[in-house]
Amino acid sequence: MWQLWMDRLSCIENPKQFFQTLSDDLCQHYASKAVFIWMITPHQDQLTLMRLDAVASLDFDVSYPLRDEPLCMKVFKSYRASFESAPLMCSNEIILEGLQCSETLLVPWVAQGQLFSIVSVHRSDQPFNHEVSAQLQSLLISLSAVGFKKISAFNFNQAQSNDSHLSSITCKGLPCGPGLTLGTGFTVMPAADLDDVPIKPLKDYDAEFELLSQAVQAVKQDISSLSGVLSKNLTQDQADIFSAYTHMVDRHGLMRDISECMKQKNLCAQSALKVVVLDTVQRLSTLSDPYLRARSIDVQDIGRRILTYLQSNQAAERTYPESMILIGEEISLMDIASIPEGHLVGICSFEGSRYSHVSILARAVGLPMVIGLSEIGLDTAEGVDIFLDGCSGEVILNVGVDEFDVLNTRILDYQHLKQQMAALRQMPAQTSDHYAISLWVNLGLGADVEQALSAATDGVGLFRTELPFMSYDYFPSEFMQQSMYRQILRALSPKPVIIRTLDVGGDKWLPYFQIKENNPYLGWRGLRFCLDHPEVLRTQLRAMILASEGLDNLHIMVPMVGHVHQIQAVRHHLDRVMQECLNEGIEVKPPPLGMMLEVPAAVMQIDSLSQWVDFFSVGSNDLIQYLLAVDRNNHRVADLFEAFHPAVLKFLQKTVDDVHAAGKHVSICGEFAADPLGMILLVAMGFDTLSMNATSLDVSKWILRKFTLATCQKLLNRALLCDDAHAVLALLSRAFEKAGIAHLVHSEAIDL
Repeated sequence: MWQLWMDRLSCIENPKQFFQTLSDDLCQHYASKAVFIWMITPHQDQLTLMRLDAVASLDFDVSYPLRDEPLCMKVFKSYRASFESAPLMCSNEIILEGLQCSETLLVPWVAQGQLFSIVSVHRSDQPFNHEVSAQLQSLLISLSAVGFKKISAFNFNQAQSNDSHLSSITCKGLPCGPGLTLGTGFTVMPAADLDDVPIKPLKDYDAEFELLSQAVQAVKQDISSLSGVLSKNLTQDQADIFSAYTHMVDRHGLMRDISECMKQKNLCAQSALKVVVLDTVQRLSTLSDPYLRARSIDVQDIGRRILTYLQSNQAAERTYPESMILIGEEISLMDIASIPEGHLVGICSFEGSRYSHVSILARAVGLPMVIGLSEIGLDTAEGVDIFLDGCSGEVILNVGVDEFDVLNTRILDYQHLKQQMAALRQMPAQTSDHYAISLWVNLGLGADVEQALSAATDGVGLFRTELPFMSYDYFPSEFMQQSMYRQILRALSPKPVIIRTLDVGGDKWLPYFQIKENNPYLGWRGLRFCLDHPEVLRTQLRAMILASEGLDNLHIMVPMVGHVHQIQAVRHHLDRVMQECLNEGIEVKPPPLGMMLEVPAAVMQIDSLSQWVDFFSVGSNDLIQYLLAVDRNNHRVADLFEAFHPAVLKFLQKTVDDVHAAGKHVSICGEFAADPLGMILLVAMGFDTLSMNATSLDVSKWILRKFTLATCQKLLNRALLCDDAHAVLALLSRAFEKAGIAHLVHSEAIDL
């Protein structure tokens, strides 16, 4: 019974309806006079309880100070003192909005280690016992994930805005596009929702296909219009993003899949569109690679746009503010396309990814952008003055008149800081006492190449080949791969370019080669897949070697090596391919072969592995994930993914020491390399190269010049003695404050 009830609750999309139904059902089940769900929301160092209830006479969004509810205060203080979610039962005669109750049960509702709600049940005839208490607590634990998601989406701001002492609301999101700006909030909502489309049978294929074709053509025209507006401020490679968008909808992309679905499943165009898009979004959303996972946003956006035209449901004309900040559930390229040129100054998106095409373009054209703003309600953001900090993720709504001067000064200071950093662009990366470190870039999309060139990088530490593979409907041929690699190698020549072999398998799927496994992170991925399909590996190695002819800046790297025999096999394949090329009269130098250190077992065998490779590169994201046994994409445990964990730092130091003892070069190319705090420790450890996104190079050079090598080493020695990541972060934060750069403490600020 309870499972069916929880399944029914989980299907309710509207947050208010979800909590109202929960309250009603609990009230009925426990024969209660009232059930209150108290929503705990932090605001300006105070806690306000928002209560929703099953009593018809009470309003839905009424705010009560915590101090005015002594029983809730007692539960809250108890949790904060012990972090244990113990229920509270009491038998005091109390009156709630005219209702006389003698028995009260309060149960804390916790998710991800955070007390986000308290559920109170009140009745007058029968005392509560521990069995009832344990049952309700168990139910709330089962619903914690969905409850926390609903409460995050719930709009508290309207109730808060009625409180006259609140002049502004400060929220914290994830920075996605660097920059500071002031503007007027302008909200966007999708004109059509795929979830609402019913499944209907196909009646006339030709007629439905014609409607689909017209809708697809209209969407392609929208993409073309957007490209025309933005391309004047983009490089050619960045503008190619629009070609990728068009590719998704043409006869070789969604158009083909929808047409096949109409025929095979006998569905009308709208129903087939829903099935294809939602299935594709679901598969993409499960991928571990953030670049590939972010493509789900593009597919969903295109699907909604096609549906909008199929339903002839275009949005009404609106008045656009002169300086506007676009706000929505998930901002897309098509949302930007609807904004007149010159009006857009910033973007806030409730959901999204820093690897989405919108995020990439925002950084390319210098638009400040913040994602993950669950506290903001669309209705409260419309038409209000907003300050947006795309470096720290801070967003301020309802900016007061007395705050404008301070915020404008922050914007001017930021512009001055950018000029200081830009002045270092052509200078070497070094500490204040002239200790030099190589800064390379990670590439995965064509749009990154121009950024790498303009950022004056020393080389490419990682080029992800699986991303271009995603754009094909089959394994690309040797010639197709050769052309792709040649373009990258020639653009960066003579600087070294490390190209990683195909890192696919597990939860990284290709449209033409899908793999399903129960435990994808420990499964058939990376080199394991390639060695089981040597034809794929040999074709890729040959394409790389042919592409390097006359350039000689190719370095080859393989992922997910856990055994010596695996790298021996790669070396054997590479030697054979090289000999084939020489026999064909192609004069190329043997490229250096390296491997990624992602599997902890590989770090323990560096001495043996070093006999078969020329260099090593630490993939910090996966290495930390495996070392701490934490799935970094699982929101329930993501807070345990701690790059600054002392065990991680000690393991990285051992890695550097062992690689150097073997006489080899070692780099690090994960997100940790671009973290301002992490970078100081990595330099002290002795990493030869740090590889990061091109947008992080300027700020990294600037930060390095604020410290001496001796200071970095002193901080590392103290960090290695800390008990946990929090102590390490506190140590480094104090050092940044002493250096006068405390505003760069958070890793989110890496894209200044």
